[in-house]
Amino acid sequence: MSDIKVNFYESVPDERLKFAVIVSKYMGRWVWCKHRERDSYEIPGGHREVGENITDTARRELYEETGAVDFSLFPVCVYAVEKDGEETCGMLFSAEIYEMEAELHSEIERTELFDGLPEKLTYPEIQPILFEKLKTCKAMKVMNLLVIYSSDRKEILMCRRRKDPYKGLLNFTGGKVKDGESSIDAAYRELYEETSITDKDVSLVHFMDMVYYTYGCKLEVFVGRLNKSVIVSGSENELLWFPADGDFSDTKVFAGEWNIPHIIEMIRDDPSVLN
Repeated sequence: MSDIKVNFYESVPDERLKFAVIVSKYMGRWVWCKHRERDSYEIPGGHREVGENITDTARRELYEETGAVDFSLFPVCVYAVEKDGEETCGMLFSAEIYEMEAELHSEIERTELFDGLPEKLTYPEIQPILFEKLKTCKAMKVMNLLVIYSSDRKEILMCRRRKDPYKGLLNFTGGKVKDGESSIDAAYRELYEETSITDKDVSLVHFMDMVYYTYGCKLEVFVGRLNKSVIVSGSENELLWFPADGDFSDTKVFAGEWNIPHIIEMIRDDPSVLN
């Protein structure tokens, strides 16, 4: 039998990424999948479809194999399985699952939660190595940015930061996603804590994400339009309304190294998000 070796890389050409494997946690325990035709367990994951972004592969496979409908997903690194001198590459992901459907949409019979590695593994030469690699990687910090429009869409709620980074500059409200907290729950919590706006005043839409691998940080951007006029208040930063059709590109006024104008332009390109 040929020896199998697992190698890790920071990056490879995109076309070499054929698989996505997602080491996942739910309620503090590791998620493993039991295939209908096998009596062993495997990490959620699968083949990349033609024309599919590798992150979309991970999202699709995680849903199909575990039923995950609310989760945070983080790329870890490229892995390569080497056999007979040839490598097959994939992307290793980490996921924190917050909600799962009961029905699965794949060849997986069921998922089970373990505190570590199951005794029977489908790919014993590969899965323990991927599992251990994830455990040694630094966890990515997850933050949110909340883009809140007035009910008439003419103004956007900003805050003037009282602390570094970007002290004195204007930014969107937002903050850190806590461990075990879903993205949407964190968004509404931060919104209320910083502005006193509640989920009765606005419906938030998870609009886009920005991932900074070098800094180990992921920004989740939520957008919402108030359904009525409200009085905003908060002690953390000064709150103010800025014209929605204004110029957000002055880095002497706005925080975020051009993030803010980029986000605003994306929303302007898709105004349906404010319906």
